[in-house]
Amino acid sequence: MKKENYIEVDSEDFTYSFIFEIEKSFKIRFEYNDFENVKTIEELNKIIENKIQLENTNDCTLQQAFYKIQNQIAENLSIPKSQISPKTKLSDLFNKKERSFRINDLSSKLRVNMSILKHKDWIEMLLFLTILTSIALVFMYLYSVLLLVTSIILIRNGNEFETETVGDLTRKMVTENYLKLRRNPNNFNKNEVRKIIIDLISSLDMINKSKIISNTIIKFH
Repeated sequence: MKKENYIEVDSEDFTYSFIFEIEKSFKIRFEYNDFENVKTIEELNKIIENKIQLENTNDCTLQQAFYKIQNQIAENLSIPKSQISPKTKLSDLFNKKERSFRINDLSSKLRVNMSILKHKDWIEMLLFLTILTSIALVFMYLYSVLLLVTSIILIRNGNEFETETVGDLTRKMVTENYLKLRRNPNNFNKNEVRKIIIDLISSLDMINKSKIISNTIIKFH
């Protein structure tokens, strides 16, 4: 007997993470019941493609986005574009002292939100414990607020990259800002959209991408 091909997806993660990312990246809005009858990946693809309602083309958004990011990095750092390839490490381009400023400027020029900086893991753990402490010290109001505000400020000013290379950054930005990074935002590449859907679905519950094909059944829990 053939084994059923299915994936399990948390319904809350699907609603508040997956749908949110799709809406933001493709500038669309879904109704609360648009997905209530979805049973397979193919059905999910169709709903999203129909909602986008743009002409389908075969051009490469990843390539277009890379050239945009390459141009802006070169301008930002005053270096030749030839020094920037998809394999170039971000840490080799941006020194730590100016990293936060440079990334914010790059984000502004590209008109996208680049949430790619973080703290070292041990600092993030310390900040997490600090936030817990501030919540626990609810009766020491001023001290609690001070700890909480300090933690939030530190969290917003990390200088370690979450993505390693310019290529990794490009893929992340295309997933999160698909239409903004296309040369022509009035059309889209259906195959690219399907890949983004698989990437986002697989990230919800660490699902193996190799398990996700068009007839894969989605079981919400």
